[in-house]
Amino acid sequence: MEEDRELSSGAEKVENIAAKTGEERERLMADARVEAAKERERAAIKQAQEQEEAKRLKERQKKERLAESARRREAKERERTEKAEAREQRREERANRRRRGSGVGGWIAAVVSLGLACLTLATVVTVGAVRMNELEARFENTAREAVYEMAEASEAMDASLSKLRVSEGRSEQRRLLTEVAVGAALLESALEKLPLSQEAALRLSSFVNHTGMYARALLERLNMGGSLGARETGTLDYLHAVNLQLLRALNEAEHHLSHAELSAFFKGSTEGMNALFQEMAGYTRLPAEGLVEPPFAGAGNVGKNRLAGGELSEARAVELAKEYFAGYHITEAHCTGEVRVGEATLYHVVLSDGETQFDAAIAKKDGSLVSFSAQGACGRQEFDLSACEGLAREFLSKAGIENVEAVWASEQGGVAELAFVPVQEGVRLYSDLVRVRVCESRGRVVGMDALMYRLNHHERKIGTPREEAVIAEYLSPRLKVEAAHLALVPFGREERLCYAFECTFGEEQYLAFLDAVSGEELALFTLVHGEGGDFLR
Repeated sequence: MEEDRELSSGAEKVENIAAKTGEERERLMADARVEAAKERERAAIKQAQEQEEAKRLKERQKKERLAESARRREAKERERTEKAEAREQRREERANRRRRGSGVGGWIAAVVSLGLACLTLATVVTVGAVRMNELEARFENTAREAVYEMAEASEAMDASLSKLRVSEGRSEQRRLLTEVAVGAALLESALEKLPLSQEAALRLSSFVNHTGMYARALLERLNMGGSLGARETGTLDYLHAVNLQLLRALNEAEHHLSHAELSAFFKGSTEGMNALFQEMAGYTRLPAEGLVEPPFAGAGNVGKNRLAGGELSEARAVELAKEYFAGYHITEAHCTGEVRVGEATLYHVVLSDGETQFDAAIAKKDGSLVSFSAQGACGRQEFDLSACEGLAREFLSKAGIENVEAVWASEQGGVAELAFVPVQEGVRLYSDLVRVRVCESRGRVVGMDALMYRLNHHERKIGTPREEAVIAEYLSPRLKVEAAHLALVPFGREERLCYAFECTFGEEQYLAFLDAVSGEELALFTLVHGEGGDFLR
């Protein structure tokens, strides 16, 4: 019995120990659950704190950005205000100087030209009068006023050109281009009153005329439904850069208009004022792309896109590119991918002769050479325009473009650029314009743009025009017709059959495009003959 009690007592002890162990385990597990809950709560609190801190940081950064934006706006506003005040101050200074102008009879009107002053000089010498002081004062006042006018016109052009570089609205672009064209005319008018050296006068006048001409050309493009692309933006950047340098020089010149310097200026001194204008002329030598455009350049696709589609492989495009440049000693060529132009697909092929890189565009539709450009500068002229035209025609023939007439040419920086149009039944097809650039030092073609030709060229059904004499009646009676030819020209997204009348009015020459049926004037260009070739503006 004793043994049974001992066994029972031992079992109870084991049970008690087991029970205690279970309770301990439950307690530990409960403690662990509590600790885990506390850990989750601490993590949630930490996360909430971090989120709150991140929120406060974002709010602080936002406030800082807003404050910075406000500071920048204030700085820009201050800058605009300072510029406006400076412009107003300069205008006031100009007005004060005009009011202080010397000479008998008060201030000489701005419209008094140097030609009138020279006529006055001849009259004074002829009659033996001794009014040289008065005459010199007139010279001085005319020059002083001319510089003021140039500064004001250049300042207005600077504002318009600056806005044009970023403007996207067509109506605003037209307004700004009109202001540039007007400013260029005013600048040219003032420039004519100054006794500049032949070189300075030629360079400044050429730049101003080209600026006005380019503004009018872009206006015409916008009016015909076109737009301003990267090439036009680059040219506007160039015009703005040059004009800004001229404006700074003119503002500097305004503070050097002493009587002694102006007298020396009129006597041919190469220092002082003349040196300043020589410096201004030097600014116009900055490199420019496309400052002068051929007639109807950039019209783009008219009607059906003839480059759409195509199955040509990249390997075949590279082979064809090598064939087009067979005479260029190409050592390597590869395709870098495709380029989309509307519905057309072009392969971009890069070629090299070991020194010069050529970037060519090959049409996926038919393997034709659409365009190419070569890197590198050209030096002294060794080939004249006539020789360059022959080289251009030879290159075009190898590219499959024949039966074309040259309608425009210019020279700049050792490069001759020519524009050709094909002819069908005696009608010039301006919608199919091709542009070729020829290096005048090396005598080889260094660029071609045949996009309009590739997009548009096909056999046309030429309509029946009215008699030339009948359409000529729609011309201004001031114009004298020297010659005429038929032309098909782009007009928006369609083509119009025209008579192109070569006319004269005094010493000026014009090319007027009139609808061959209605007589409507579609385009009017001035024909320019110069050292850079014959071209239209």
